[in-house]
Parts: sequence; structure tokens; C-alpha cells
Amino acid sequence: MSAPVVDVWGPVAPGTRSSIPSAPEPHDTWPLAGGTAWVYYSPLNRRQLVRPVILSDGFSGGSSSLDQLWNGLEENGNFRFISELHAAGRDVIILGYDDRTASITANADTAVDCIRRAVNERIGRAKLVVGGFSMGGLVTRYALAKMENDPSLPDHETSLYLSYDTPHGGAWFPVALQAFTHFATDHWGDDPDLGQALRQLSGLLNSPAAKQMARWHIGKVGDTPAQASERVAFLEALDEVGGWPRTLRTIGVANGVDTGTGNGIKADTTAVRSDGGTLRDTDHPGHRLARHLPLRQPQRRTHHHHRRTRRMDRERDRRDRLTTGGRASDDARPPRSSPGCRAKQRAPPARARLPSGPALPHANAATP
Repeated sequence: MSAPVVDVWGPVAPGTRSSIPSAPEPHDTWPLAGGTAWVYYSPLNRRQLVRPVILSDGFSGGSSSLDQLWNGLEENGNFRFISELHAAGRDVIILGYDDRTASITANADTAVDCIRRAVNERIGRAKLVVGGFSMGGLVTRYALAKMENDPSLPDHETSLYLSYDTPHGGAWFPVALQAFTHFATDHWGDDPDLGQALRQLSGLLNSPAAKQMARWHIGKVGDTPAQASERVAFLEALDEVGGWPRTLRTIGVANGVDTGTGNGIKADTTAVRSDGGTLRDTDHPGHRLARHLPLRQPQRRTHHHHRRTRRMDRERDRRDRLTTGGRASDDARPPRSSPGCRAKQRAPPARARLPSGPALPHANAATP
């Protein structure tokens, strides 16, 4: 794998599900309350569940797609994750959900059912490996911790928990992106071309799962960024089950920069700027058209350019001598450029002032 397994934006993303090849037929399919598990046995285990690995889907719109998950795990880059697990004698169980925007605790109940079935159908006593991608890591984290702390639930019989790109400290959905999405939905939500995608994206950001994960959330334009009440309740529920599963090994992987260094842009500075083209915020009465003058691109100085400049200087000196009857004084002659660059100095191009009017949502480079 070399790119994210989970397609966060789902149907809003530029790619479509129809462009993804179909996954191989699973050896077994487990219908679950709130989801589905697709089972791929290792060739070494003769189609028996011997060493189960449960991999949970993450956050996106709608229901889980086996084709997308298989493509992300097996066809994404040079590392075939499922094939490597099969070669190690591991049976892969891909866990999907009917609604990936539903509450994390609700989907955790589906994960508990999947773990219980894997324990019941397993041949032998090998411990399970359980984890997930993105939000799937939170779902399985809560499920395993709940099974350890709820006396009514059986032992999860799991030796390893893994999370891949999971926002354990909270998901950082840029506040500027949230604000602009809600702004665009308010003004163009009925547009025949853009409306559906905008409504879907706004709905994703205001879904139960997104509110539970988002470190800072706004429900509409003008809101003050804060933790949603859904996140506060989820963190309390997580604390009630111990926060983490305690009887197993835990590992985590981040598919990103390994230096911990940010992009260097400070809060309250301009994150996006346009120096060309035309911007129109809305057709609402009183809102105006704003136009930026494009900046002139710097010209590359060549040998021919400098020869032409010297010829122009000599011609100017000749005209000066004809006009004054001799060589022009320094005061009468136009100033030349410095010897290193004889091109006449140009003033920087003027920029048009933006007319007053309603501003777009404030776009901070970093959330508070």
C-alpha cells in the first residue's frame, strides 16, 4: 500500500466506484447487524478459519464497498497487503458497515459481532489480530475495550490491535474547509451541476461520526469552532470502557510525513490567494464581482536581450549629442540601469483593489 486505503470523500471524490475493478469473490460472507464481513481464507489453511485478521473499514459516505477496500489493500501500490497476509498463513476478514457516517459506538457493535463470530468459527486456538483504517481503528479500539470491560460479552481472544492512519487524538478537518463547504451549500446547494455533491459533502462533515472525530467542528457558517457535543459524549464513552484495550499488544501506523514537521504556515495567515482570473462569490443582490489583475511573469534575460539594450543605449547617446551639440550632461540624460543589468527598471504592476462586499468565510491556515 502506498496511498490511503479508505476513500474519505466517497461519492464526492472525483473517481467513481465504477472505475474500480471488482474484488475476487470472497470465500465466505457474514451478514452482520449493521454491516457485512467478507472472508478470504489463506491458501495454506485449506479454506478454514485458522489465524483470523479482521480489518475494519473507515469513515466515508454511504455503505462500505468491497471493491474499494480490496483495491486499497491489494492493488494500491507495490505492496499487496492481503497476499502478504495469506502467504504468512493469515485469514483476512474485511469488515464493512451499512452506514460509515453512523456513530462510532454503533458501528463498534457490528465489530463486536464480527469478533465473536471469528472466535466461534476459528479452528484451533490462535489469537486474533483486529484493527482498522482511519475511523476503523477507533471503531475496533472501542469494540475491544468494551469486550474487556463488559461482563456480558465474551473474551475477544485477540493478541494484537492495529490502527492505520487513525485519528486517536481527533480528526483535523480544516475549519476553513468546513466553513467554505457550508457556505457553498447554502448558496449553490440547488445548482443542478454542483448541488448534490455540495450537499453530500456538507452532510459528511455534519454526520455523527464526523462530529465524534473532529477536533474542531462548525455546523454552519459563522459558528465558533469547538468540540461537538457528540465528540464529548464519545470521549466519555471511551473512558468508561478504559480508553484502550489492555490485554493485548497495540501498534499504529501513520501514512504521512515522519518528521512531525508542519507546513510552516501560522494561524490567521492567508492560506489561499488568487492573483489571476475572476472570482464571484454569489449572485445575491448587492454582492459584487471581484477581479484580480494577473501578475506579469518575470522575463528571462538572454544574451540577445543585453545586446539589444546596449544598442538602444548607444542610439540614445547619439540623439542626445545631436540635440545638445555635444555629449549630453548627466543631468540631461535619462538614468541608465546598473552595469550588471542595463534593462530599464520597471515599476511593479499595479493591483486592482477589491470592491467592498460580503466576504467569504475566514480561511485560517491552521485551526485553533
